[in-house]
Amino acid sequence: MRLGHILIIVFILIPGIDATSKEVTSISISVSDNNLQNNIVEISANLQNNNAQPISGQVLVFYINDRIFANRITDETGASNIQFQALEELYKVQIIFEGSELHHESVSETVIVEKTNQENTMEQDIPSELLIVIAVLTLGIVGSGILYYLNKVSKN
Repeated sequence: MRLGHILIIVFILIPGIDATSKEVTSISISVSDNNLQNNIVEISANLQNNNAQPISGQVLVFYINDRIFANRITDETGASNIQFQALEELYKVQIIFEGSELHHESVSETVIVEKTNQENTMEQDIPSELLIVIAVLTLGIVGSGILYYLNKVSKN
């Protein structure tokens, strides 16, 4: 007598959740240059989901001039930051979250930090030796040039 085996698979479906769903994330970035004597620049990032809730315990990769500068873990408020000394004339800063089992990856806007050698005057409304330009590519066109003006001189 031969007995057959029956395999029963039960799927439990929870409305609104499937095995492949991940939360959408975004990274906001801000730049501060409070330490003028040493040209110290602080880059702060906040990782959050699409409901603006902070995401803690995740690794953010900080890129400066297209090279990895540091990896930092977000705190309970979703925040993470780095500091560096601006010795060169121009820095391109971007932050990437590579995603996790629960969250989609995301990329911050690109921030351009330019060191200026001019002294502040009453006519210039530049608060420090560093000029910080936030450049956001709204169409997401990689490699696009951004034209800006400093003291009526075109920069690219």
